[in-house]
Amino acid sequence: MAFITLEPKDPDSGGIDYMVDLASLRNGRGIENYLQDGEFIDEQETPIDVFSDDPLLTIDSFYVTDSNSSITIILSGGSVNTFSSVTARFKTSLNRQVDRSFRIFIKNL
Repeated sequence: MAFITLEPKDPDSGGIDYMVDLASLRNGRGIENYLQDGEFIDEQETPIDVFSDDPLLTIDSFYVTDSNSSITIILSGGSVNTFSSVTARFKTSLNRQVDRSFRIFIKNL
């Protein structure tokens, strides 16, 4: 699985937010949309699940933004000098099961 690698995170920094944007063109942040026109993240049928492979990386919270087309994930901690992956698992209004993952390098900044 290919992971998008985001900017490094200091393990002592808390409350750092990372965004999974599924409509970056529509939201003015990128060049393409994953979601189809009219499709959105559907929190009603299946709750969103966010998890990490790093036992020291804490998922403080997450919330849906941009008219249900993005998920912002708030992170703290992390294992120093390692890549940590974070995955958001959810369903869309078109009943597609989606996993979106990114990774960040944890280092003392």
